[in-house]
Amino acid sequence: MRQFNVSIMNCGLYTCAFAEYVCRGDRNVSMSGLNVENLRLRFGALLWEYGKMKIDTESVSEDEASNQGGRSNRRVKE
Repeated sequence: MRQFNVSIMNCGLYTCAFAEYVCRGDRNVSMSGLNVENLRLRFGALLWEYGKMKIDTESVSEDEASNQGGRSNRRVKE
């Protein structure tokens, strides 16, 4: 099995953390000292809650509604 350098796989977390800094208007952005495990848990919990909210409110995003996500499960009739 191919192994990956763990620090390379954290780029998504750093991107999300940077976006959070920008949204808050914080100009003192420092990625050093970030606790990657805490970020994973926090962002995972946020995504979980978002998914639960969508299910509870029966919300449908634009991609799901227009089926432009490229993941159609429907068969095309010939």
